[in-house]
Amino acid sequence: MIIITISGQLNSSLGIGDVLYYQDNADPVLVGTVYSISHTSSSITVVDEVSSPTDGSFLLFAKDSKVNTSDVKGYYAKITMSNGDTEKANLFAVNAGVSESSK
Repeated sequence: MIIITISGQLNSSLGIGDVLYYQDNADPVLVGTVYSISHTSSSITVVDEVSSPTDGSFLLFAKDSKVNTSDVKGYYAKITMSNGDTEKANLFAVNAGVSESSK
């Protein structure tokens, strides 16, 4: 287990269970899985660590693709539909794949 403290604010999208990486030259290097987050001290506790970032490293994270699907997320969606044809057209159905992103 390692604790990483950064100067400044943590990204508000960072969550427990996210996979943390750091940038080494052009390639991302796996650090481990986020175990806990403290926004007051700007620190991240990582478990299952593979490597440790160096001071000043650029940190990035990835969400679990099993949980974060490709559906539309958020509280609302706004769409505009238009018919560029000069003749009348019938609209029979509009479908959307949505998932609740927060409560």
